[in-house]
Amino acid sequence: MLPATPLVLNLRIPSYCETVYGGMDVDKIAARFSAVDKAGPAELLESWRREKFAVGIPRKLEAQKHLPQKLARFIAVVARELR
Repeated sequence: MLPATPLVLNLRIPSYCETVYGGMDVDKIAARFSAVDKAGPAELLESWRREKFAVGIPRKLEAQKHLPQKLARFIAVVARELR
């Protein structure tokens, strides 16, 4: 499914169009889209990408056997040191 498919399919739902665009009138929908800051979606995607890398486990680590056990030992040592 293409990324925009759900958006287009939602345009068939009157209650969705009323809530999001103020009605099903093409001019209302076009006006709402034209009011969107063009940089906003790109900035949002970039922030999601940065967040994903900040909280994700590198693939190199994911492939290690017994990763949870190794992490548990590491966390235990850090917890002891921080007390």
